[in-house]
Amino acid sequence: MLAELAAFLDEHRRRPNAGRHDIARGRGSEWALGHWLVVQRSDDRLGRLPGHRARALDKVLPSWRVDDRTLAGEVAWRLRLVGVLRFCQEHGRLPKHTDNKNPAGEPGFGMWLDPQPKNHRNGRLHPERAMWFDRQVGNWGSAAPTVSVSTGLAD
Repeated sequence: MLAELAAFLDEHRRRPNAGRHDIARGRGSEWALGHWLVVQRSDDRLGRLPGHRARALDKVLPSWRVDDRTLAGEVAWRLRLVGVLRFCQEHGRLPKHTDNKNPAGEPGFGMWLDPQPKNHRNGRLHPERAMWFDRQVGNWGSAAPTVSVSTGLAD
């Protein structure tokens, strides 16, 4: 299966997906390969995956321990942060949470930004996300944050 995973990654340049609605589930299918990765992650979390298998997976797909939903959530979070930073660069201030129902503009950014400091104080904001806020938005955890947008996310 590891060789099949490597071949799939080379051909498709993405991870295999084990969608619930896939009807082609036989050996060699994308679903079978995606499901195999799910099982490997589960066995690893439970301490049942032999070390040599984990090391082999690390070589082929270093992010194999992270499931697709977690990756998608992280991508969505970072894209939202980029949107907030662009808003700050354009307007010189943080977006405000208003009653306007436009989720792609200031109200959406403000609605997303508002609970972040509280989540941080309550331990519900991942430390890496807090680090991004610290680097990109000055005093973001205070009642009246200031904008200190840096030149890029990789600073």
